[in-house]
Amino acid sequence: DYCLSIDYGTQNAFACILWGLYKGVWYGFKGYYYSGRKEGHQKTDEDYADDLDLLTEDIVLQYGQKIEVIIDPSAASMKATLRKRGKYKVRDADNDVGDGLRETATALQKGLIKIHPDMKDFWKEIAGYVWDNTSGEDKPIKVDDHDMDALRYWVKTKKIVKKRRP
Repeated sequence: DYCLSIDYGTQNAFACILWGLYKGVWYGFKGYYYSGRKEGHQKTDEDYADDLDLLTEDIVLQYGQKIEVIIDPSAASMKATLRKRGKYKVRDADNDVGDGLRETATALQKGLIKIHPDMKDFWKEIAGYVWDNTSGEDKPIKVDDHDMDALRYWVKTKKIVKKRRP
């Protein structure tokens, strides 16, 4: 089972994590990251879709399956572009920040998800993830958090941490 989680951006960074399920654990094993602002060149939705095709081509060729994509709900044009390609099953991400952060922390602590050490952009970003301690509530500062958003969208939408029944 494979899945992509995407935090969509044109000027802001576009971050994607490719996930695979193995023996009950989800592994983030490949990533894609592009910042139009840092690179000085903005990509189109078609450019991004071409890059995602390359990222997933081995899976599509080997297994012949469509790849599930969980993406920021506001990314309407990107969702339409991916659907037109016929290789992707596109879902809107559950963008609940508070529960998403708690569930992501739980999934990491329980070993339900793991991130490959070669995902350098991910590890660089997580090292700089900063919490806002002036707001009076648990929330991150929204700077360089694109991989973290892709991770949170995916955990929350896929319901990686099952809810306990009362």
